[in-house]
Amino acid sequence: MSSPARRELLSVLPNPEVKIDYVVTLRGRIGTAQESRRASIRLRYIPDKYILGEDAFRRYLDDLANGTWTSLEELAALILHDINNEVIGRWVQVTVGKTAVTTTTAAAAEGSERLHTVVIEDRQPRWDNLQILSRL
Repeated sequence: MSSPARRELLSVLPNPEVKIDYVVTLRGRIGTAQESRRASIRLRYIPDKYILGEDAFRRYLDDLANGTWTSLEELAALILHDINNEVIGRWVQVTVGKTAVTTTTAAAAEGSERLHTVVIEDRQPRWDNLQILSRL
């Protein structure tokens, strides 16, 4: 799907509390038949005028499963750019990772072993709230 069509899946709603900085976290997975193209996604952002609906994020990730990204780094940058274009948060962080499920008891307790993780973030110029970012 092209960038404009893919970004249309990221339908936004008005931020109910524009005057307060708060963190929104959304998680999801990109699951495909190809194991090399599976990824877990965590999006954290501090909204400005808009918030992203949970269902919109899920539809967006479903569409990304069919995309043409070739690396986790490319996928993370793609998500960051799309979120910056539609949600326009004060601060945005995207974490993309690949995991391998293991059969050992210790790893089973953790759920999986992290193989590769990419964290990318951006913020609006002149926005700075070190107190809230230091808590993350």
